[in-house]
Amino acid sequence: MADTPEVSPELVKKFNEAAALAREGKSEEAVAAWDRLLDPPAEGAPGDFLGLAQLRKAWALMDLERYAEALAIFEGEALTSLLAHFDPDALFWYFFSYGNTLGSLGRIEEMDEQLTRALGLAGRELDDVQRCQMCWQNMMLFAEEHEAWEYLEQEASNGLGFADQNDLQVFGFLSGLHRVAALRGLERLDEAREQARELLARAKEWEADDAVERVEALLEELG
Repeated sequence: MADTPEVSPELVKKFNEAAALAREGKSEEAVAAWDRLLDPPAEGAPGDFLGLAQLRKAWALMDLERYAEALAIFEGEALTSLLAHFDPDALFWYFFSYGNTLGSLGRIEEMDEQLTRALGLAGRELDDVQRCQMCWQNMMLFAEEHEAWEYLEQEASNGLGFADQNDLQVFGFLSGLHRVAALRGLERLDEAREQARELLARAKEWEADDAVERVEALLEELG
């Protein structure tokens, strides 16, 4: 932010102070610092600056697990009216964080909409496979946490395909574990065992002892 000429030195100082508090894990203090910067909004400050400050405040609220308050920021006009000023990188973090907040609240269908937008930006605009994995992994994590088994089975299957296409061994293994969980939740136990046996074969091929032990224990649970 310090390199943005349209932003006054006073605002840059406030932004950097709030960001430093967040980095230090002082989330309550960070929220208060973002409030001092944003209330009232600085007249004449660039839209991307104000939008990123709103986004950072939402992150601090997420760190505090105050998800309803974070959601109000993601859906509020104060931030959504500034999205046109965001570049693809900032837009990715907006949709990714918005989706994670919805996932934390158990609103899986709405989470999927926002994380799918983030996934599209990661793949098409940013060409960032790592961010694609982040989106997919969080879709699966929240689905498993909230026992959305049909959705989880679909996304885990898609994740396995993406992993195979991009030679992502670890992500493929994790997607497989999520699919086993989904199939067990759906009481499709034969398919769950079959998927687990495939994972076991992969783990043995990689000579990954921890993964082998994990899947063998999973197969024992499945009976």
